[in-house]
Amino acid sequence: MDERHDNRRATALRQPVDLERVDAHFLRRHAEAHASIAAEIINSRASRFKREGRVSVEKFADLCTGAASMVHNRSCRRGLRLNGLCSISGVGEGHVREHFTPMFTDACALAVRAAQMVLHDPILYDTVYAQMTDTREAQSLGSMDGGVRHLMVAPTSEHTSCPDRMCVLVTGTRHDRASSDANLLEIAAFEKALGTEIPSSVPEHLKPMLIADANLRKLVYGSGEAFSSLGLSRHCDPPDAFPSTLVVPVLSLGPALEDRDLGQIYVPGLDEEMLGLARLLDRGMMLSMGEFTFDEAQLERRYGRYISVPTPEDYAKQVVTPAAKQARRFGFGPSSPPFGVEYRSNGEVLVRCQRNQDRQGRVGVTCEAWRLVNVQRSEAVMIAEHRAREIWQQDCLANFFMRTEPGLLQAPSPRVRTGMHALECYGNAANVTAERRVRRRSQE
Repeated sequence: MDERHDNRRATALRQPVDLERVDAHFLRRHAEAHASIAAEIINSRASRFKREGRVSVEKFADLCTGAASMVHNRSCRRGLRLNGLCSISGVGEGHVREHFTPMFTDACALAVRAAQMVLHDPILYDTVYAQMTDTREAQSLGSMDGGVRHLMVAPTSEHTSCPDRMCVLVTGTRHDRASSDANLLEIAAFEKALGTEIPSSVPEHLKPMLIADANLRKLVYGSGEAFSSLGLSRHCDPPDAFPSTLVVPVLSLGPALEDRDLGQIYVPGLDEEMLGLARLLDRGMMLSMGEFTFDEAQLERRYGRYISVPTPEDYAKQVVTPAAKQARRFGFGPSSPPFGVEYRSNGEVLVRCQRNQDRQGRVGVTCEAWRLVNVQRSEAVMIAEHRAREIWQQDCLANFFMRTEPGLLQAPSPRVRTGMHALECYGNAANVTAERRVRRRSQE
């Protein structure tokens, strides 16, 4: 078995992050290095995307290091404050707002991926998340019933899942112009402050983030030498920072229902607008069509004509094929324990079926269907199984919100909030990857 996938080592690297294991001085050096490289790469092609201005490498590194320190010392849990960030970063508060540009946000996103790449684990796929958090500011963008929902894209490797982009998700709130409760005056005021139109649907929210990541991918392809200075191993090349496939699971939108975080359920695989976005971007997407439970007869009626396809372990047994290499990247081997799953597909839809038996001996089949757009079937199987088995990813998301509390940050300007959200993403990633480096070295 590949040494990177040794079960004991892998299990240790999936344990909850313990910030007590991270040395504060090492963290600052760790954070500054990634941030500086990210800013330099962004500046190297600034004119390519016709954006004015450049990211100040020194100020950007200082702010990223300050954000990492505030996550580490737990002060972010009370809500990130601009004056506190400036104080710990050594950046004057008077002009800090000028740094919060789209290029600044891109640099933070690139720094997140750079931090993950230092672990020598390729990013396997990107994942979309939506989560409600508390908020103090009842009049802020997307706020509702004391909370605000955020939409994120998180690069996910075998051992980490750290959001690199985040925005307030207004779908289903009074700031959604398509909502029956839309407040058009407030929407107009926010659009003036942001200098852009507020998105309405989930695909509209995702589109600018995904386009920005596509542009960053092009930068990384052209900046291999700078990225290689991170100390990448033979297991990891610069393009591995930007995987080809994005996973969009079922999401929860709008105000929460009573006693639950869930609001309106959004099923991306049934949304033609989301399918259109995937085709427009020419990017591989796995769009969830939901989870269902059947008995055997119902399963055959619904998916009986779908052909059976190999499991990750089946692919791993092929040894020399591209699919076998892919299986090893995901941590699957020919001797991995069987999970009693079956995969079926008709080419456009992949279905994961797992049989369960209740106490009365009745057999039921739980299925999750995925709509595939520009995704190879073998890769889709690996991703679906990785998500089904590796439940720690949801813990990563929960811990991200616990460490950063993005709904509680104190910044009335939408532009400043966007910049600080980007810094929270990087501050979290810097801590996670620093802790993972400590764990990895303790296993060597």
